[in-house]
Amino acid sequence: MPQLTFPKAKRLRVVMTGIGGFLVLLIGIVGFVSTQQIFSVAAGIRLINERTGPLYTDALRASAAMQQINSIARNLIDECFHRTGSEVERAAFALRNADFSDIEAFRRHAQRVQLEELGRSLQMAKAELQGVHREILAVCEDYQVNREARVGIEQRIEFSLTRFEVSINALMEQSSHTIAGELDTAERAFRSVTGMENELARLGTILVGDWPLLRGAYDLRLQARKLRDSLLGDSYPQSTAGVTPVVEEQLEALTALRRELRNVSPWLESRGMGARVRHIQSILGAISTDLTDVHGLRENLLQGAQIDTRMQSTARQLRLSEYRLTKILQKLAIWAKLQNQASTEEITRKIDHSVPAILGAVSFAALACIGAVLAFSLLVTRPIEHLTAHVRRLRAEGRSESELPQSLLTRPDEIGSLATSFDGLMRTLDQARLDLLAASRVEVQQQFDRLTSAVESIPQGVLLTGPDERIILANDNFRELFGLSVADVRPGTSLQQVIDRCRENGAVVLADDTERGAGVTPHFFLSSQRIVSMKGERTIVVTTALTPEGGTVAVHEDVTERKRQEERIAYLAHHDALTGLPNRVLFRDQIGEALAHCLASGDPSALLYLDLDQFKTVNDTLGHPIGDRLLVAVAERLRQALGERDHVARLGGDEFAILLAGRTDGHRAAEIADQIIAAIGQPFDIGGQFIFIGVSIGIAIAPADGEDADLLMKHADMALYRAKQDGRNIHRFFEPSMDSAIKARRELEIDLRQALANDEFRLHFQPLFNLQDGQIEGFEALLRWPHPRHGNVSPAEFIPVAEETGLISAIGTWVLRHACQEAARWPKDTRVAVNVSPVQFRTRTLVLDVIAALGASGLSPNRLEIEITEGVLLHDTDATLSILADLQRLGVRIAMDDFGTGYSSLSYLRKFRFDKVKIDRAFIQDIHKGQDKLAVVRAVTGLCTSLGIATTAEGVESEEQLLALKAEGCTQAQGFYTGRPMPAEQALALLHQQEVMGMSVQSFGAPSAVSA
Repeated sequence: MPQLTFPKAKRLRVVMTGIGGFLVLLIGIVGFVSTQQIFSVAAGIRLINERTGPLYTDALRASAAMQQINSIARNLIDECFHRTGSEVERAAFALRNADFSDIEAFRRHAQRVQLEELGRSLQMAKAELQGVHREILAVCEDYQVNREARVGIEQRIEFSLTRFEVSINALMEQSSHTIAGELDTAERAFRSVTGMENELARLGTILVGDWPLLRGAYDLRLQARKLRDSLLGDSYPQSTAGVTPVVEEQLEALTALRRELRNVSPWLESRGMGARVRHIQSILGAISTDLTDVHGLRENLLQGAQIDTRMQSTARQLRLSEYRLTKILQKLAIWAKLQNQASTEEITRKIDHSVPAILGAVSFAALACIGAVLAFSLLVTRPIEHLTAHVRRLRAEGRSESELPQSLLTRPDEIGSLATSFDGLMRTLDQARLDLLAASRVEVQQQFDRLTSAVESIPQGVLLTGPDERIILANDNFRELFGLSVADVRPGTSLQQVIDRCRENGAVVLADDTERGAGVTPHFFLSSQRIVSMKGERTIVVTTALTPEGGTVAVHEDVTERKRQEERIAYLAHHDALTGLPNRVLFRDQIGEALAHCLASGDPSALLYLDLDQFKTVNDTLGHPIGDRLLVAVAERLRQALGERDHVARLGGDEFAILLAGRTDGHRAAEIADQIIAAIGQPFDIGGQFIFIGVSIGIAIAPADGEDADLLMKHADMALYRAKQDGRNIHRFFEPSMDSAIKARRELEIDLRQALANDEFRLHFQPLFNLQDGQIEGFEALLRWPHPRHGNVSPAEFIPVAEETGLISAIGTWVLRHACQEAARWPKDTRVAVNVSPVQFRTRTLVLDVIAALGASGLSPNRLEIEITEGVLLHDTDATLSILADLQRLGVRIAMDDFGTGYSSLSYLRKFRFDKVKIDRAFIQDIHKGQDKLAVVRAVTGLCTSLGIATTAEGVESEEQLLALKAEGCTQAQGFYTGRPMPAEQALALLHQQEVMGMSVQSFGAPSAVSA
């Protein structure tokens, strides 16, 4: 390649540099003029943005902030005198945290713009307003304290009046009974003439003695109610002057009540009721103290009136401070608005003066740029266009001999250098083209050799033909597939000769998707596929495609092994891999064929559903490999027990199905079912271990029990379910009532879901009584479902369905939440017990549900008892014990329900420290009639006492049972004798009654004493 040379030309560079410098100078002048004008306008805009505009905006924000703050203050005044509790706290919190930042920002801004005097006035007004706010908070706090004190005094007075009325009512009831008894005696005496005189004397004694006592007690109750109305009225004096008349009226009512008591006291003293007189006098003394004491109602009312006067004064001061601050803000806002308008007018004048100057400078710069563009076109653009036209001509003619114009080659500037270099480059490229042409021939040969090697390495047989249907290339795999020699597929050989040779070696076309007519050659088809058999031993798929030049390429693939695998897969798709029996898919097809025959011929067939009994135990104890071998052995026994026309299939797990085809009535189906039960009942020898299992069978007869496969299989499954319910290892026929039972169960499940969604469940609470002091210690929450159509549904009906469907988790969460909410309303020492299903332990969310219920209700954890049955600990004991331990760490008590009815109660007491054990009602019934059940109760209570565990006896229905349990040291009793389940409101009322009257379990000795 020749060395390119470039002349040292600088003329164009100098010219372009001069033009560029001129343009830069011109643009600088224009920019300077424009910048000066823009700076002038920007200064005015900056004045608005930094001084007048923000000041006006801050004034508006400060006014809005001041209105909001005073609104908060007024709201607190209103809330303080009309509400209590959280509303007042929120209003006070809002006033304490009132945001003065906007007002403070406005003050600082005013001082920055030389408004010092207005800024100081604003500061003083703000400080004055904050002082008023602090006074409002102080007055409101004093008023709340006064109100709480008054509420306490009124509660004490209310309690004293209630005690007074209880005593008077008891006195009236006693007097009424006495008078009624004496009158009844007198009435009987009047029937006898001899006793009439004596009874008239006794009746006179009653009228003189007991009747004034009853009348005086009645007057006492009237005076007490007048005193209650006077003391506990809704209206209170709003000024100190109005307090004295109110208190004098109350003292007058109290004095009248004491006067009535003095009138009744002689009769009470004469009948030995001096203690009652002193008790009533002490109550009146307490009322007098609460009324006139230093901390009594009178002083409280005086303080409240004074606080009200303070608040009115503070409200007036608030309005005055608000007025002063508003005036200052208005002055500042007006000044800022005027300044903003003046600045805006000044900017407008500057813009009007700047526009002509900027337009003149820009116009001059535009004319100068046009001249520079024309000069650039003459010096640079025109020569480049000549050079571009030469290049296009070379490309159009496809040759490089054309010469550049001499005017371009002889230019002394950079364009001349570019033209000379381009001319030398074209000469070099022409020489390189000749060299590349020679090297390409060698490269083509190398590529052909590489293609041949690649074709030979392909695992399929490849045959390449030209448009004349002659061989171009055939690899070794093609020759091996059809047993051909190298001479048979030499390039140039006819394609038909190769095909004939393949047929001679045993090739036969099994399938051909190319539907060609006579005389049509293969290359007329874009793509085709054939299946060829080679001597019946191998299957070859031939795929032929058309090449771009009109020839063909045929790929021959040996698919013998793949075909075998597909056949194996098709077999496995319809058969069980473990036992080799048909699976559910194939068996359903067999049922369909049998049903078609039954409908056509009228001969019945029988479908048997089988489920192995105790198979899960084998898997759990001996392992799944032994279980798999046992299934294979069961399948073999089933094959031996059936005829040639019968079908047996494995549906999955330990479930099998048998189809007895051809005239199989119920009698024959029952015989075969008994034979199968007997055969499966024989011991299995699996790996040296004898295994005993059983089988339950459900039978459906076609076409009576179903005319399609799905329905027949469904009915057989229902019969199997009945066989398992009736004791296992038996067979049962399908009956229409089974379908009704399944539908009823499905309807119950749907209603159960709707009940949960519509909140139809209710909780009833049964009391738990302490046998030592006879007090209610807690309640057991019992779930009730008042169905909108069927009435009350027993838990024994819907709880098993809920456990089977998984709804028990959601229902259990609902019970926990509502039971804790109700218990939160009870006294602080009363507990609630909630039963938990074993299914809830499997979800692993029980601890979270308990935490959520306690948190939502605010109930203390030690007031919640979780009752579990021994069934909870039968499966996955470690995980269950871990959950119980987590609950106990929370403080929740754990109780074992139905103790003594399971399999390993004592071992559970050793594994986990329960807080309480509930003795099942089966041991409580007839406990006083025999020593066996009493001995069990004695043993359980003694064991639990030694372990520090409380005991509860369930099902207590008589006083004899209650006394026997108390003698044995049982802690609690639960049953109809001590209290039936009751709604939540009735349970709350019962607790309040116990708290007031101090009832004991003897108060509920009869079922009638407790609401059912």
